[in-house]
Amino acid sequence: MQILQTVVPIIPGALTSVAGVFIYGHIVGTIYNYIGIVIGCAIIFYLVRLYGPAFVQSVVSKKTYDKYIGWLDEGNRFERFFIFMMIWPISPADFLCMLAALTKMTFKRYMIIILLCKPFTLVVYTYGLTYIIDIFWQMVPK
Repeated sequence: MQILQTVVPIIPGALTSVAGVFIYGHIVGTIYNYIGIVIGCAIIFYLVRLYGPAFVQSVVSKKTYDKYIGWLDEGNRFERFFIFMMIWPISPADFLCMLAALTKMTFKRYMIIILLCKPFTLVVYTYGLTYIIDIFWQMVPK
């Protein structure tokens, strides 16, 4: 199967999460964001399992791919690294989800990690960025 030749840039989750909170409010916006992130992570995992390393390489630079690909051969080390990075708010989460799909990690294990780790990350960067935006809005002369 041939992979699509053009790649649509991924919109940073932080931006859409902040937009979701501004549009729908804190509670509903966060719930919608969480659902969207979980669905997106499942789709990424599926696409990489379907198309393999070529799919990942079509989305990221060779330098980035080569930098992280060595982690996959180190057994549980990648899984621990993956869990930490899914909790860490400023991480290349989409790329790491693609790498996870290249490992022997089961879909069930992968989704458990996503379901447990992503709420923390989502709350930290959504509310952190919302707070920063609010500060800037207060600085704008009225």
